[in-house]
Amino acid sequence: MIIVRKRSPGAAGVACLTLVLGMASGCGLSRFIAPESVEVTDMTVTSPSFMDTHALPARYVCAAHGGLGRTPPLRWSGVAPGSTAAFAIVVDTPDASAGAQVNWVIVNIDGHTRELVEDARPATAVEAANTSGGTAYAAPCPRRGDRNRYRFTVYALSEQVRLGRGAPLRKALAAIAERTVARGRITATFEAAG
Repeated sequence: MIIVRKRSPGAAGVACLTLVLGMASGCGLSRFIAPESVEVTDMTVTSPSFMDTHALPARYVCAAHGGLGRTPPLRWSGVAPGSTAAFAIVVDTPDASAGAQVNWVIVNIDGHTRELVEDARPATAVEAANTSGGTAYAAPCPRRGDRNRYRFTVYALSEQVRLGRGAPLRKALAAIAERTVARGRITATFEAAG
């Protein structure tokens, strides 16, 4: 288990996140744990393609389930203009049958951005490694008969993250945690026909 130390609140008085990253042996991120005693500024994350806790449209899953493997469009709000240097997005599957998975880590999305269109990869952004070791979005691909949750978490960062493409997952998550000033999440589900 990696514990990333708590930073002091910035000049704006925004409480920062202490993020504990539980790492499952050999298979990546198992969960995010934000202690209840730590205040985190909330953001609102939505998608024009699905509602929170509802089904992820099939076009955003893997080809094995008839999908196109695209990232869904995301929108976020709740951070003051100019208060954020960059955004990061982490997509994870906390309850996959093979163990928790990180499907996508993208950092350094411009701090003025408030949405990503479907399958977007902003020019300034950098994709870190996912659980499988790839650097692209690993589209949800549950085993037949499984119903999994997919969490799309957007982090507002106090500064850009100095990472290269394909940076190790553990390093990328720690760098995000150290710079987080706000976060928000939308969760989707997908059930693979048996």
